[in-house]
Amino acid sequence: SSSSSPSTERRTVMCRLLLRLRAGRTSQLGTSLRKIFFNHGPWILLSMLTNPGSSTSSSSSSTSTTMLSTTSHLPSLFCFSIMRCNSYELSLMRTQLAKGLGIFGCDAYSVFSENTTWLTPGPPVRIDSIALNISLQAKAGTKEHILNTQIFLKAWEQVKAGGLYIQHEWIVKVDPDAVFFPQRLRDHLVKITPEGSSLYFLNCRLSFGLFGALEIMSRVALQSFYDGLERCKQVLPWRSFGEDMFLRKCLDFLGVTPRSDFSLLSDGYCGEQPSPCISGKVAFHPFKNVETYLKCTHEAN
Repeated sequence: SSSSSPSTERRTVMCRLLLRLRAGRTSQLGTSLRKIFFNHGPWILLSMLTNPGSSTSSSSSSTSTTMLSTTSHLPSLFCFSIMRCNSYELSLMRTQLAKGLGIFGCDAYSVFSENTTWLTPGPPVRIDSIALNISLQAKAGTKEHILNTQIFLKAWEQVKAGGLYIQHEWIVKVDPDAVFFPQRLRDHLVKITPEGSSLYFLNCRLSFGLFGALEIMSRVALQSFYDGLERCKQVLPWRSFGEDMFLRKCLDFLGVTPRSDFSLLSDGYCGEQPSPCISGKVAFHPFKNVETYLKCTHEAN
């Protein structure tokens, strides 16, 4: 048979090692790597060992892990999702974590839900969602949005309180049923935006232009949002908006620059058929069960 590349051989060896580690055979690791395995999980360790020179750090929250890789020249991403525990979204998020897909490929991530629940029970470690302690059932609005602004403002408050976003250049909110490719987004952002810009993206040609399945803004833009949020709530009828409409109107009111980029999202609610997922876009939505979600992932790759 033909010989494989060193990186392929290294990945094969590490995959075999990680299978042994999942069975509790951690004596094959040195002390420092064993600590990383238990603190961060197998996917982070695999990334480190297949990319020599990388390192990891984590927050105090069990749900958020930050990975600093050798591709430090690429924009760093903090990503989060808001998940309803008593719905299909839970199985989607658990599958994404188990396979290292979606937001779990970002440099740091958080998952919020109405109550705390496990995303993986371990071993090696248990990872839980972060409780918002509110109902995630939103009232119906117009055909363009539901009245969920209060729910998402609670999540944005948690993002601010957690503080992880400060360490990263871009903040990305992703719906659980969106098939999202973080590396595509990194490659995209590094080509089109200067570092330190105050910017958010419009992703849909229809309606008000910003569909909530994928919301992307710079750290500078998010800081402006936090600084001016109370002013937005005073001047905008925010209780009658969906969260994505409110986000756009607030950012515009605060002078954050919008950039139209319709190469980011393929969304069935935006007049585009996302399947088959072969357009090369950053995200595809919606895929509401594990089978179709993984099928989309396979098509895109």
